[in-house]
Formats: sequence, structure tokens, C-alpha cells
Amino acid sequence: MALPGTAGAGLRPACVSRSLNEIGLLCKRAARGGGLDWGLAEDAARGARWSASLGLPGPAMLATRLERLDGRSLDALSPDVTTDVWRAASGSLCPLAAGAALADRAARLAAGGPITLRDPACPLLVLAFANDAAEQLGTPVRLAWDGIRLTVGGGRLRIDGARDRLDVDGTTSLTCSIVKCLPEPAVGAGFRGEVDDTVWERLTVFAARTLAPATEESRRRGAGGE
Repeated sequence: MALPGTAGAGLRPACVSRSLNEIGLLCKRAARGGGLDWGLAEDAARGARWSASLGLPGPAMLATRLERLDGRSLDALSPDVTTDVWRAASGSLCPLAAGAALADRAARLAAGGPITLRDPACPLLVLAFANDAAEQLGTPVRLAWDGIRLTVGGGRLRIDGARDRLDVDGTTSLTCSIVKCLPEPAVGAGFRGEVDDTVWERLTVFAARTLAPATEESRRRGAGGE
């Protein structure tokens, strides 16, 4: 699905059309294999699937997040939410942990103004959680980083600014705020997503970690033993 104004935006090609169920299943297994608990893995998969349905590189960004932060403790990557500027205890902020915290504190956006994420990895992965916050508040939510603005509400999306920053693997600052209305034209989700084979293989590497290692007994049964 082409987003308004994205022609020539420099996005990486995504040429293989896949079902959203297929995308969601692989992303969930990959997120789990990457060390996320089942709840956050399900959120990550839901967000990547929804992003793909909008023509965005959510699955690719999930693969990048898993690779970039592989082996790191999620506690150290999660935000300190005691102020309006959220930072990780150490290094880059996990966009999934930060996004989940944002959705849990949606009312804070309305009551206290913008929330800023410092040094988040793969900022696009925050988008699905921003949509969750928008649905809770009944008003659109805007994410902004590096000259790009994504406004989301009711599952529909408008992109303005530097669209070549959609698939960056990190940024120094992301700001999340509420807005009065969703600018038009905006797009809604499609019925399929596009994920190229290279991204699929990267996710499959993490998904394979969820498979139990073969034992002598399982090998024997697989060979026809009873």
C-alpha cells in the first residue's frame, strides 16, 4: 500500500506480499526468540503486523531492534517514567518497552503535555503504541523525530516531513504529543503486507531460537519410532 506522498521517499524495497497472519506469527516468534516476554512479544508482533498493513517497514524495524539490542537486559533498556523525558538506565531506549509504557500512561499526554523519548532505537516501533494511546484518549497522537511527523488516530495514519527517516535504527529524541485532529489525506490498514525475503530471513533467525533442541528420543521418534 502506497502512503500519500511517499513516492521516491527512498524506502527499502518490500516486494513480497504476505498475509498479515503470517507476518504476525513470525514476528511474535522472533520477538520471543529475541528475549522478550510473551506479553511484549505479542505487542511487538501486533505493531509490526499493523505497520506492514499500512505499507510501513515495521517487520524490518523489529528485526533491527532484535539485532541491535540482542542479549541486553530489558530492565536496562526500559524508560524511567518519573519525568516527561524518558531515558533508559543504560544505552539506547527499547522502543517496545517505551511504547508499552506510553500506552499505559496515555492520560498523561492529555494532562501533562508532550513526552520525550531520549535515544530510542528504531523509533517507528513506537507508532502502534501511539495509536493505542490515541484510541484511549479519543484524539490523534503525533510522533516526531528527525524532521518527520507521524499522526495517528483510529487506526489511520498521516505522514509529513522527512519520510526517509521512517526506517532509521535510532534517533536522539522522539516527541509524543496529542493534536486536535488528524490531517488529511490519511490512510488506513490494508489486508496484506509486504516483507522482503532478506527481512524474513533475519526474523526467522530469531524465531528459530524458540524451537526446542532435538534430543536422541525426539530424533528416534521422528525417524518412525514408537
